[in-house]
Amino acid sequence: MRRSSVSLLALAFAVAALGFSSGPEAEKPTGRLVFLAYGSASGDVLWTMGADGTGARRVTRSRVIAEVEPEWSPDGRRIAYSRSEWCPTEPFSVCNRIWTVNADGSDARRLIPRRAPGPLANRAVSFHAPTWSPDGRRIAYEQSIWESQRSNLYVMNADGSGRRRLTRLRNARSPAWSPDGAAIAFTHRPEKPGNREIYVLTLKTGKLRRLTRTKADESLPQWSPDGRRIVYQRWDDEGGDCCEVFVMNADGSGQRKLTRRPGFDGGPAWSPGGGLIAFVSGGEDAVIYVMPAEGSGRAQRVRSPRLAEYELDWGPEPG
Repeated sequence: MRRSSVSLLALAFAVAALGFSSGPEAEKPTGRLVFLAYGSASGDVLWTMGADGTGARRVTRSRVIAEVEPEWSPDGRRIAYSRSEWCPTEPFSVCNRIWTVNADGSDARRLIPRRAPGPLANRAVSFHAPTWSPDGRRIAYEQSIWESQRSNLYVMNADGSGRRRLTRLRNARSPAWSPDGAAIAFTHRPEKPGNREIYVLTLKTGKLRRLTRTKADESLPQWSPDGRRIVYQRWDDEGGDCCEVFVMNADGSGQRKLTRRPGFDGGPAWSPGGGLIAFVSGGEDAVIYVMPAEGSGRAQRVRSPRLAEYELDWGPEPG
C-alpha cells in the first residue's frame, strides 16, 4: 500500500485548492507530480511539485537537447526518463538514452551507453519511454531504429544490465507496466499505414491482446493502481484538434471520454490512490489539471510556476 506523509493541514489545503469533495469517498490529492518544463531558458528539463502545486523543484540541470518521458519509481524515490542528445554516429540526428535520477536531482545515472551496445553501435538508435516494474527491479522501454522506422519493447534490470527483447513488431511504443507485474500495455500500429491501437502483452506467455479497434489514434496508456482500468490519450483525425483523455476497463470494454475541452487534453496519469487523474491541457503554454477518475465534476488547474508543462507522471510521497 502506498503511504503519504502529508499532514492533515496540507491535505485540507490541497482539497480546498483543487475544489474536490472532502467526503469519505473522495481521494485527497497527495503525492508528487513530475513533468517536462518545455522551452524554458535552460532547455527542456524535468521538474517536480506537490499534487496541490506547492513545492515546485527543478530536478535535472544538464546541458542537452531535452530530458523527457519521466516516470516515478514505485517507492517515489527515483525518476526514470529519456535524455535526447546528438547521435554519436549521425551528427545531425537526435538519439535518446534512458537515465534515472533521485527525486532531488542527485545521482543521475545513464543506463544505456551513449554509443549503443552490440550490433547497434554504428546505427542511429534511440531508447524511449521507460516504465518501472512494480517491484522497482526492472525497467521496460521502447527501442527505435531511425532508418527502418521500427520500434520494439525491451526490458532491463534497473541498473541497465540484462537487456532483452519483448516484442517483434513493426512499431511497438509507449509501454506501461501493470500493477501486478504480469503484463505491459503499449501502442502498436497493426496496419501500414494505419492508426495506433492499444495492446497488452502477457509477460509469462508472450501472448498479445488487442484492446482498442477504432478509427482514432490511441496512445500513452496507463494502468490504474488497482489494475482494473487503463487511461489513455485519443486523437480522432476526423474530429480535428488533438487530443482527449479516455478511460476503459483493462479488458478493453467500457471505453469512455473523460475530457471535453477545446484544444489539447492528453498525457494522463493516475493518482497514487486511483481516485483522480492528472492531465496536461493547452498548446504552447500547457498546464496541468486534475479531475475525478470517474469523469464527474470539473477539472481543476494545479497552480504552479510559469512553466509550459508536458509529459506528466504522478507518484507517491517517498516511502
